[in-house]
Amino acid sequence: MKKGRSTLVLIISILVLGIFIWLQETWRAKVPPKAYRQIRLFDLNPETLVSVQFQYTNLVVDCIKENGIWMTGDRAEGGLGRADVELVYRMISGLNAMGKGTTITAKQLEVRGLDAGEYGFDHPTLRITAVDNLGEHVWLIGRETPLGDMLYAKHEGDDIYTIPSKLLEIALIEPDQLRDRTVFSGSISGVRRIEIRRSNGFAQIINEPKEGWRIQQPVAAAADSKIVEEFLEKLHLLRIEDFVAENVSDFAVYGLQAETRQISLGGADGTSRMLILGDEVSDRAGLIYARRADDTSVFMLQSDVLDLLNIKLKELRDVRLLSLPAKAVSSISIGRGDEHVELLLNESGRWVIT
Repeated sequence: MKKGRSTLVLIISILVLGIFIWLQETWRAKVPPKAYRQIRLFDLNPETLVSVQFQYTNLVVDCIKENGIWMTGDRAEGGLGRADVELVYRMISGLNAMGKGTTITAKQLEVRGLDAGEYGFDHPTLRITAVDNLGEHVWLIGRETPLGDMLYAKHEGDDIYTIPSKLLEIALIEPDQLRDRTVFSGSISGVRRIEIRRSNGFAQIINEPKEGWRIQQPVAAAADSKIVEEFLEKLHLLRIEDFVAENVSDFAVYGLQAETRQISLGGADGTSRMLILGDEVSDRAGLIYARRADDTSVFMLQSDVLDLLNIKLKELRDVRLLSLPAKAVSSISIGRGDEHVELLLNESGRWVIT
């Protein structure tokens, strides 16, 4: 619960900064790069950025772009997992919004008989390292200013500046606070195939271009589109409660080695994402272990996901005798023995017996 609250605080802080950051970015677009660097401490471009590292006293958090996908975590402790791209970009924008205040040059230090250690740079509060297409860039964050509303900071090898202490709200993060907590991404309208594998068999539901949603296995039958879409909505609302382990090689420890409890969604573009469900978490009631088929991370989900896994096919079937919408019907033919009646919708919109 503590991690959940920390994540919520981070997200709220980032959202509050959103409007301010947007204004800053709009302003930045109008300012020449050289002039921008004279005013702002950071100048990070997420498109050319390869990695950002935050190093505290006893913690290191990495954000690394691997094959176009942002990964985050503590490499030394538990490895990296998929990051929430939006949160990573908002964090970068937050750093770029940090304006320089008072400048303390090397000459001013010499005149005063001081060194950088007086401002907390012998044991920095935070070290930020970024790598982009131009190389490596390092910033050091020292102690607070006497009034406490600003921090001393410097780009390595540059002058000392004061910057807003809000920097710590953005940069002081736990390894999993930037993680992607969605299980199934993308839009519901883009799903073309649902596959459910469980102990009592396999089910497949297909969205056919002309006929809509149909159950293909274990029986062939029309599906109720509204119920199927509600099912998909619940899948897309699933959120990871907590991360357990990274780079796992033995999934048997979590009951994830078997392939008897799976939910898979296939997209129109050929992409597929599969969720595999495992054992219940022994010391945390209401949670089960889970993983994505394309990832080596193990995480926890609310155990009510099992209700989605074990949905009965009869709940998905279309129980209507006629699936045609009333507005699409223009004629009706009714027969019983020798009796036969036909009804026709005429041009004036009235039904007549023909």
